[in-house]
Amino acid sequence: MAVRPDQVFERSEKTKGRADLRALKRSARRRREAPKKKLNTEKAKQLETGDEYKAIFLAEAEQQQAELEALFLQLEASPERKDLWAPIFRLTHTLKGNAMGLGYEGIAAVSHLLEDYFKALQAGEFPLWPDDIVLFLRSSDLLSDLISAIRKEEKLAYKGFSTKLKVALRKAKKREKTVEALATSEEKEVFKEPAENLLAPRDIRLSDHLKVPVERLTQLLNLVGELSIEKDRLMLEDQQEKGNDYRFLTLHRLSTELQYQIMQLRMSELQLLFAKYPRILSDLCRQTGKKARLEIRGGQTEIDRNLLPVIADALQHLLRNAMSHGIEKPAERLLAGKEEVGTLLLQARTNKEQVVIELTDDGAGVDRKKIEQKLIELAWLTAAQLAKLSDEECFEYLFKSGFSSASELTDLAGRGVGLDAVRNAIQSLGGKLSLSTVLGKGSTFCLQMPYSMAMRTVLLFEQDGQSFALPIDMAYLVLSIKRKEIKWLGQNWMCNYEGDFYPIRALAQVFGQKKEGIAELDAEAELQLLLLHYGGQRMALWVDRLQQQKEIFERKLAPPLDQHPLFRRAAILGNGEVCLLLTIDTLFEDFKRERDA
Repeated sequence: MAVRPDQVFERSEKTKGRADLRALKRSARRRREAPKKKLNTEKAKQLETGDEYKAIFLAEAEQQQAELEALFLQLEASPERKDLWAPIFRLTHTLKGNAMGLGYEGIAAVSHLLEDYFKALQAGEFPLWPDDIVLFLRSSDLLSDLISAIRKEEKLAYKGFSTKLKVALRKAKKREKTVEALATSEEKEVFKEPAENLLAPRDIRLSDHLKVPVERLTQLLNLVGELSIEKDRLMLEDQQEKGNDYRFLTLHRLSTELQYQIMQLRMSELQLLFAKYPRILSDLCRQTGKKARLEIRGGQTEIDRNLLPVIADALQHLLRNAMSHGIEKPAERLLAGKEEVGTLLLQARTNKEQVVIELTDDGAGVDRKKIEQKLIELAWLTAAQLAKLSDEECFEYLFKSGFSSASELTDLAGRGVGLDAVRNAIQSLGGKLSLSTVLGKGSTFCLQMPYSMAMRTVLLFEQDGQSFALPIDMAYLVLSIKRKEIKWLGQNWMCNYEGDFYPIRALAQVFGQKKEGIAELDAEAELQLLLLHYGGQRMALWVDRLQQQKEIFERKLAPPLDQHPLFRRAAILGNGEVCLLLTIDTLFEDFKRERDA
């Protein structure tokens, strides 16, 4: 069953997105570590954090302003290009939101007016005139000046121009759509400026921050992975030939440090993502007529930037779910003895090689009786089968495709985009999504994500000569047990560990291969087991040989292996062998289907 690297991996791994600003954060950390005058610790921490976010905002704002100006120039060259309106609208919307979050009123005001302008254009409220484009370019100039003023800690007047922009937008909405695209003399008067202002040279500002495409970082990280593989190979050869030689210690140290530093470039603070959710919650409150506040903790927690898009979508869905199913209406909360304003807590923390993100609400919680009623209506389970389920097992059906507990269709619930889609997206990146709930008290959704998509600590094991791996956080325990200690209970061979019984499943059988049964083994024969926990279930995975714990660089599988349900990623070991990473959720799902059949 051995696999060659050229059969498994893609030649290159393309990713989307923009490089994060980890370099800025390292710079901020160096400033914090430098000698400084003694001052209040908490106040100093707040000031340094503010400086860090300011630097991040300015770097992004400079790029967004440059992109806006380029789009305005394209629009000036080709006024008929309506396809430019949408990207301009998105850029102004993003810039406005970021500026509002940090209190930069001038940038927020100008961006907001430009956003309104292009929203109206997209809605067909009025035609675009040449003088509009001149105004857009002047707006871009002002945005550039405002960004520069923030960097220099100076103040710059903007209200006069924003008033002109408001007047122009108001007059534009009075235009007749059939009128030719010629500006009236009245409108020209609004923007009349001294010729020397129009011809005055503008400073060309170069950002002192370098932006690097994530794709280039990924390519660099792949090269570091190759270096790590070569390092392991050389050290393995050296150990085989001469025993314990220390000649490669420097190579090992440099390789490890290079891996770490490059990985840090892909890290991003979750606060940049979390800052978007208060606005989303505000919209949901207006939409549902409910009242809720959002508390955020642990925003400084860092994670691989490539994971952010999936986390962003997952949290938005869970937030909508909490408002739809969790938080009660004000009158209902008062009757239940709660404050009429609900509380949602979004918090993050690191746990070994994982980032744990939790969204907790103090709402109604999940009613098991309603879940059971729905399962019976769907004919998925009988009352007798439901009686045997623990609460944890029952609530797992919330994550099954086709299940919805919504009693009626709304914009938030019952429209087929369920928790199963959220969990599948999280699991595709090696993460886990779980639910804990107390009826009448509230619920907590917990996302457990890998710290990085590139480097992982795994447990290696062997089956029929092929190496496999599981993330170390997925393996509850490694156990070597004698055949005589294993019992046949119900329909499975079971091993007992500290009072908990684990059904045993042979990895060879997962792949459809023949394997000597446990019953045929000698009483003193030893079995190598991996004790696994997932979604309220337990399993003991029987493998040929347990190897070691090791850090590996994950790689994408090439088609058609990338569609295999049991392993989606792999790595190359120091001896050149391909190691496949097992997908734990598929193992449990297959085992459950076999057991229930």
